[in-house]
Amino acid sequence: MKKNRMFLLLSLMSLLVVSGALLAGCGGSNKSSSGKTEIRFSWWGGDSRHTATLNAIKLFEKENPDIKVKAEYSGFDGIVEKMTTQIAGGTAPDLMQINYDWLVNYSPDGTGFYDLSTLKGLDLSGFSDDLLETGKVDGKLNAVPVSINAATLMFNKTEFEKNGIEIPKTWDELFAAAKKFPDGNYPLYESPYTGFLLATKYIQQKYGVQFITKDGELGFSKDQINEALSFYNKLVEDKVLPPVEESVGEMSGASTVNESPAFLEGKYAGVDDWSTQAPVYELALKNADNQELEFLGMPTMDNMKDTGLSVKPAMLFAVSKNTKHPEETAKLLNFILNDEEAVKELKLERGVPANSKAAKILEEDGTTTGIAKIANDYVTENMSPMPLSPYFEASKVSESWSPVMDSFAYGETSLKDATTQIYDGVTKALKEIKE
Repeated sequence: MKKNRMFLLLSLMSLLVVSGALLAGCGGSNKSSSGKTEIRFSWWGGDSRHTATLNAIKLFEKENPDIKVKAEYSGFDGIVEKMTTQIAGGTAPDLMQINYDWLVNYSPDGTGFYDLSTLKGLDLSGFSDDLLETGKVDGKLNAVPVSINAATLMFNKTEFEKNGIEIPKTWDELFAAAKKFPDGNYPLYESPYTGFLLATKYIQQKYGVQFITKDGELGFSKDQINEALSFYNKLVEDKVLPPVEESVGEMSGASTVNESPAFLEGKYAGVDDWSTQAPVYELALKNADNQELEFLGMPTMDNMKDTGLSVKPAMLFAVSKNTKHPEETAKLLNFILNDEEAVKELKLERGVPANSKAAKILEEDGTTTGIAKIANDYVTENMSPMPLSPYFEASKVSESWSPVMDSFAYGETSLKDATTQIYDGVTKALKEIKE
């Protein structure tokens, strides 16, 4: 009997040892074949971003010979599905480039990623509190913004000058400018989608409230949604914007506004796009009869309660909550963000750095110049204390109001009905996301 018990005990101990070894093997990277600590770093992008990031990694490994970085990179196609699988399965890379809405999708309560504020050796002194707020969920710093973006207006300066019109700085000046354009020409192009968002910026300036809050609540009252829709109507009726029936035909065949003949030929003399796209529009106009672009930002009004310039990270860096090497991962993240040689190697591959220390390095070496610097400086200096909500970019939210806006722009849905549908639809979508 004792013999049987001893046999069973030894068998159980052997099983536990084997199981432990198997679990250790499945637990992620520990030591590479060279004996170095291995950490994984994932990102997406084009070839130039890949090359620059790989070069920065080589600099890091040279300075930290005891750490091996396994690079995992690709284009954007398929990245969401891949990361969803890895994050859900607990096999996410130690350091990862993420999109803003991933905070909502993968960390709704702030526990989906590592709390960066607890990492030793990570210098975030180059980031303002407002910028760091964009990476927080429920008070936990889930991610740090790499660069920032805001919806802004930019104009074809050549076309304005041709018509003897100054670039408008206020909403009143924008409406006044529209009256001076020839029939069929407009100072600004907007789709119904971006046109409604522009109207929400107007309401944000006027009342100091957001369409959707950072915490995922509908910030507008029904009356404010009604006023935003009415303002969009006024923009069209006063010929600031082309009617949708006309613009759809003008924009057909162009995958982006900067490729559209209507924009390149001055028929639509302004665009509303992310601030980081300013150099793209500048180059497009320069290549089209050497025209000049002027960056505005956001029109203003008297006694406004907010700038209306809600900023979002163009992308962020996050650390896996399951990392077994927080110290080494913090070292890599700190190096990527702050090391002078790494910053110079990465240049503007992820936009003008949100880190003021890195931005200064690139400004002093002549990397950040021209309209890229103008746009970034404007956004940094005028950003609202209310960041763009990560819930705003959730597909369920945009799908709750975008079709309604299309129908309203075409005159198929009344102002009253559109107001109710957007209010109810957004409220329902936000509630469902949180459930």
